[in-house]
Amino acid sequence: MIEIAHDVTITDKADVTFNAYIFAAYHNNSTTLSMISSRINFMDIPGTDFLDCLTTLREELEEQGLFILCQGAAKNVRPSGMSRSMSNGLSAYRFEMGKKTSMEDLVYIFDPAPIEIVGTIAEQEDFFMQWLNNLRKLS
Repeated sequence: MIEIAHDVTITDKADVTFNAYIFAAYHNNSTTLSMISSRINFMDIPGTDFLDCLTTLREELEEQGLFILCQGAAKNVRPSGMSRSMSNGLSAYRFEMGKKTSMEDLVYIFDPAPIEIVGTIAEQEDFFMQWLNNLRKLS
């Protein structure tokens, strides 16, 4: 069993910013995540791993114009299959244009991230595709 708990910041990138508490647990090949705050709550979000739960939470927040300020929501962060399976989705790579990733690029998905680097799930996908195309051109 793995349990994690974190204080996080939620924002609309304009006027609204508030603190929230995240609790997540992995047990018997199942992961759940809950977020509690004074403004909005999400309980028992299911997933295959912690990143899957975080992605579902982000989808719910995005529908309300909100973002979670953590590394897992940074535009240039994405897991590899190996990093995901070895950490139950708690680690992912920080990508940089024109550079291959290494172990030094691993980040913990619930660590804080500045508002400037956080984006939507679609923006993460777009960045990764641009990174891949850029890397292919350099090869």
